[in-house]
Amino acid sequence: MDIVLFGLLAWALLLFGVGYVLHIAHRKPAARWVAWVLALATVIFATFITQNKMPLYRMLGIISLQLLAMKVIVVVEVYVGKPKKRLSFVQWSAFVLYFGMLPEKFSTLFSKPLGGAGKLFWKGVSRILFGIGLLFLSHKLQEARLPVFFLSEFVALVGLSFILHFGVLNISTAFWRFWGVDVGEIFRAPYKAKSLPEFWSIRWNNAFTEMTQTIAFRPLVSNLGAKGAFLVGFFLSGVLHEIAISLPVASGYGLPTLYFVWQSLLMLAEKKYRFIKNITKHPILQHIWTFCWIALPLPLLFHARFIEQVVYPLRDMVLSFLL
Repeated sequence: MDIVLFGLLAWALLLFGVGYVLHIAHRKPAARWVAWVLALATVIFATFITQNKMPLYRMLGIISLQLLAMKVIVVVEVYVGKPKKRLSFVQWSAFVLYFGMLPEKFSTLFSKPLGGAGKLFWKGVSRILFGIGLLFLSHKLQEARLPVFFLSEFVALVGLSFILHFGVLNISTAFWRFWGVDVGEIFRAPYKAKSLPEFWSIRWNNAFTEMTQTIAFRPLVSNLGAKGAFLVGFFLSGVLHEIAISLPVASGYGLPTLYFVWQSLLMLAEKKYRFIKNITKHPILQHIWTFCWIALPLPLLFHARFIEQVVYPLRDMVLSFLL
């Protein structure tokens, strides 16, 4: 076995075991400290052990371990200090395998199947097929060398998003609903968003929203106030995206954080300024406003080196595997 892969798997087992033990602890401050130190150590370890690997390999290794490390922090916040609440070993294992961040949902594992699983499954399959089509289109656009900034890059990102976010994750949700876990879609029709707060808090990546609410907003709101805790949550989002995007390619540091800081400031502006409120009330302009500010700064989040060394290779790997 590849020594790097062995190291990543060994660290994943460490996180898995520590997370299960920590969530039944009684003292939250100590457990919280251990969980956050372990998350930081995970970033350092994953970055170091994959340093000689290709960026795509590095990204997959880093984000896989970091996702598990964040799950450890989540279960500490949800369960520690509550002796009557805990996950069984099987429930904890299932939560680890799911992309979402609501461990309480898995207390009903193996109960009566819930409705909607079949619909979600076929919805996921159709999104995967559509995403593959977009990847093929992106490849053709890149070959054509059209003088349109970020066009093939944007199409590739949307295609990969359809495959993972709207395809694989919907199939995963369908699977767990079949086994009695009341989980829902993680990405909920983001094209319907009428404002930036609606996009980020309700429609885009609810797993991330659940996580930041649990580990940042709720623990900090009493000391920093709602606005301060909100800003810290978005800054944390930026830092986690730095880990997933900038670290694997060793470039673009600060740009993903800048993207999320900018999003948080725009969201505050939506609530404060009347002329922006009027825009977000207009049936057409509200969608234009929202998606312009989501899409136009995307080159900050997915900077050139990441596109070249991760997004395009991942796109081409998917296409070569299928075709």
